[in-house]
Amino acid sequence: MWRRNLSRKSTRINRMRQSQPLSTIGLAGMALLTLGVCAVCGCGSTPKSGEPTDGSERPIYEQAKSLLDAKKYDEAQDAFEDFLDRYPESPFAEEAAFGETSALFATGDYKECFRRYKQFLKDYPVSEHLPVIEENLYTIGIAYLEGRKKGFLGIFGGEGIGIDVLEYLIETFPRFRHGVEASRTLGNYYYARNDWAEAVAEYEQLRKNYPESEWKSLADFRVAMGSFQQIRGANYDRELIEKARDEFAGYLRLYPEGNQVQTAREKLQESRDLLAQKDYQIARFYDFNGKPDAAVRYFRASVDDLPGSVWAQRSTVELRRLGGDANVDSTEPKGKS
Repeated sequence: MWRRNLSRKSTRINRMRQSQPLSTIGLAGMALLTLGVCAVCGCGSTPKSGEPTDGSERPIYEQAKSLLDAKKYDEAQDAFEDFLDRYPESPFAEEAAFGETSALFATGDYKECFRRYKQFLKDYPVSEHLPVIEENLYTIGIAYLEGRKKGFLGIFGGEGIGIDVLEYLIETFPRFRHGVEASRTLGNYYYARNDWAEAVAEYEQLRKNYPESEWKSLADFRVAMGSFQQIRGANYDRELIEKARDEFAGYLRLYPEGNQVQTAREKLQESRDLLAQKDYQIARFYDFNGKPDAAVRYFRASVDDLPGSVWAQRSTVELRRLGGDANVDSTEPKGKS
């Protein structure tokens, strides 16, 4: 409780700072501000436990609420802060804490509002205000992610804050209204920036948490495409190649009339070709090192990966040379989709 009280009072000092540019405050002004922080926050003093509550504090709470209702947000925030400092154990403490966050949200102090929401949810995890908090967290996250709110000093980008807010929303409110939209937004954010690993993680979370969502097909396709985009070539990343192959095949099976069917077919073919090439290269390695049994196994795998490919044809020639399978047919696909 002491840390929270200290932070609330520090916020008031911050508003004092923000009301005047630093260039006009000067060193003397900064020194006075520092003294003011110590005076308000009680540096070096013993934390107070608050005044006893007997119901007589109700008019003080109602006065703070009336300021909020009148849209006097700065005054309302100060009033709620004072109330919580004096009566932290009051039956009205939850409503006062929520009123304080409401004032912060209304003034656009989103960064501090987010921090207070997290504290509020620790103190009151089953509050009736959860739907409003979830709604506001989504608004805060989108505002930072889209650049409408800035980060440090109001100059630097706030995308990182937006990501933190939306991830917190997904974790805290996975079944609420905006959980699926937060997942989709983060997936799209990473996907648009070619951050394939993060995009895949977000889309996988979306389809796991919201299997009935209208965005499930989008998530399935982009998990496949994001996996494919991470492939560095046949010499690397066998697991990624197999994952891309399986994801594209799964998309075609689930959505035979989907919007991305043509692209999925093309990428599925490319994935299989890469696997056929990789198995062919492994087979040649074993053949070169005098291990014909292992070589035969991988030449056969190359044929199975993509019958009809150049790698399947080359593997067929090698299999006949090694006597592994003289009758293998490398010209016709085996019906894999």
